[in-house]
Amino acid sequence: MAKNAKISKGDVMSREDIFQTLTSIKEEVKDRYKIEQAIEDLTPARLRRTGRQFEGLCPFHVEKTPSFKVDTSRGNYRCWGCGEAGDVFTLIQTTQNLEFQAAILFGADRLGLQVP
Repeated sequence: MAKNAKISKGDVMSREDIFQTLTSIKEEVKDRYKIEQAIEDLTPARLRRTGRQFEGLCPFHVEKTPSFKVDTSRGNYRCWGCGEAGDVFTLIQTTQNLEFQAAILFGADRLGLQVP
């Protein structure tokens, strides 16, 4: 669906329109909701910069030595202790107990994006 296309309240979206809209929203959330910000927002983890990455104690298990790494250039995270890994959508799904489509909409809501 084109960004300038408007859907009035009475219009019914086709499956293709819904897919296109979700894809567009997904890409915008992926580009704008930075993984380090999502981790700070959705978990108790406190990250510190180490070069081009961030690290901290894993929010998914108890540990004393930081094994949770966040690669901002790739937009993903990984814990070398418990193996938990993913991107912003995986983080939202895990912390909020949501399915993928709901995670997209959750991310859009966090960014204040208008969803038709």
